[in-house]
Amino acid sequence: MEASLGRASHAEQRLIQTAVQLLCENGYASVGVDAICRRARVNKGSFYYFFPSKADLTLAAMRAAWSDFERSVLESSLLSPLPPRERLIQLFHRVADRNSAAFAQTGKTRGCFFGSLGNELSGVDDRLRAEAAAILEQLENHFRQLIREISILDNIEPANPDEAARALLAYFEGALLLARTRNDPDLIRSLAPMALQIAMPTPTSSTANLPSVSPAIHPTSSIALPNTPHANRTPAHPSATSSPAPPDEASLQKSRSATQESEPHPPAPGILAPSLDFLD
Repeated sequence: MEASLGRASHAEQRLIQTAVQLLCENGYASVGVDAICRRARVNKGSFYYFFPSKADLTLAAMRAAWSDFERSVLESSLLSPLPPRERLIQLFHRVADRNSAAFAQTGKTRGCFFGSLGNELSGVDDRLRAEAAAILEQLENHFRQLIREISILDNIEPANPDEAARALLAYFEGALLLARTRNDPDLIRSLAPMALQIAMPTPTSSTANLPSVSPAIHPTSSIALPNTPHANRTPAHPSATSSPAPPDEASLQKSRSATQESEPHPPAPGILAPSLDFLD
């Protein structure tokens, strides 16, 4: 009896693994119960013993595929101890590696199993669509946590981490869809750096966490100098005030001398964008 249960359990696992392979390669509509049984070397009677329908097998296959994805991809990328930006890059690289391996075996780029299946089944089987949506929501939650960690490192309060996580998920799924459509797994790897731009938090206001600046280089301060191109871009000296009459040459020379003595280094032209040195 124990041996019989062991064989049955093994047959069930073969059916699930075979379903994952065939659904990845061909989609839901093109895969029938007969094809699954032939590939898994399981008779139809055993199939219906474990699964009432192809949809029930597909549900089991989706859950098994997500468990495998968590173990073989997420644990070495989003869930690893690496810095958050490196973890995001690793996610794209690990998924690209898996797609490259599938391409070498079948000549097809699989893209995202869950996104592709959810899209195909959105108007066919709501239970399977909901399962795909729930799986992608778990991935979105991982992205949200990643964005929060980046915001802590950068000392920036993100304006809307939920929208940022959703946008990052959309970009990730779009990258996989494009790679599948063009049958080019290398596209996934090449699109990884741009994901960092989406993951960088947007401050809650335009002035949040800006570095402190002196009035002499404040980006909104200016003084209009006669016969000087782009005079409104010239930083103003702290003592500069509006005057109805333009200053004479002697006053200007005195002002320049005073500025050179008090400011040995030229002022920065503006606020610099965040550094991306970690990409080097």
